Amino acid sequence: MAGDLPPAGRPRASLTRVAARLTTPLAYLAVLGGLQVLLLWTLRDHVGVWVAAASTAGVLALLGLLVFVEGRWRLKLICACALGALAAIGPTLYAVVERTRVGLTMEHDGLLQIESAIDRLLNRQPIYGVDWSNTPMARISWDVTAGPNPALHHLAYFPLTVLVGVPFRVLTHALGLPFDYRIVLIGFTIVGLLAIVALPIAPDRRVMVITALFVSPLVTLYLWSGRTDIEFLALVLLSLALLSRGHPIPAAATLGIALALKPFAALAVPFLLLVLVIRWRARRSLPEVALSLAALSLAPLVTILPFFIANPQAFWTDVVLYTSGGIRDAYPIVGYGFGEFLYRV
Repeated sequence: MAGDLPPAGRPRASLTRVAARLTTPLAYLAVLGGLQVLLLWTLRDHVGVWVAAASTAGVLALLGLLVFVEGRWRLKLICACALGALAAIGPTLYAVVERTRVGLTMEHDGLLQIESAIDRLLNRQPIYGVDWSNTPMARISWDVTAGPNPALHHLAYFPLTVLVGVPFRVLTHALGLPFDYRIVLIGFTIVGLLAIVALPIAPDRRVMVITALFVSPLVTLYLWSGRTDIEFLALVLLSLALLSRGHPIPAAATLGIALALKPFAALAVPFLLLVLVIRWRARRSLPEVALSLAALSLAPLVTILPFFIANPQAFWTDVVLYTSGGIRDAYPIVGYGFGEFLYRV
């Protein structure tokens, strides 16, 4: 029967069975959830003891549910969503609240730069080709390279990353509350969770995806400190959910917004184009293809072009040359773990 495991005893069969056991919700949660719990307790002074304790209890409870309860995947999916929200959003929200009391601790320098860029936009000031040395970002210690942080002279983020924070900044100001850009990231995290729930795949697979993204230090550690990767990642997931449910134009528009937030989303574009080609061959609907391509291009054009036209040299230097090594003080390349070893070698 197609898809059956090979007979036991052969090397290929053994590897197949090992892979099958490793790609289960239980294995994902045991490994990634365990690492998440370990990291939470290591950083408990920054993310909160109660968050670490609650996340630990949540991981253990879901592990017990996976081991001792047959089926009931809808319940398990709901529990995985709750655990993902707790493990990803809980520490982020704690850090936002604590920042007003203890100041800067584990915040990423880009978080502070974006917040300053939002204020500059609200004051109708440029955000590219700007010296950031007199902003809170300059207070972050820098030891990656010799000399000062090169980001003090370059804004590598696309304009939409800054623009999406403007309404939140205006709202918090109106309410008399301090602004932290991680509030925006929490919103995108919720979008990402809902997008996974909307994927037309088996519930156990959705539990695995939620675990891999939101109960895993591979992603959440960056979220807690204020890195913006969750923005494009959440929208890529939403685009995938829309596309898999037969809505190519909204999917293309969503992926276009992801592209306007971060160029890494470009990796998903060939797959969208492939689906559009397949749908065109089946339906011969040229308007659908044209509208999808237009929707894909809309957000990047609308958000990037005005800033590029305002100061082409500054935009090109900050966004392109700085990130690609085209200038002397370009974005420094470093690695983590084995990547750091390879970089040094």
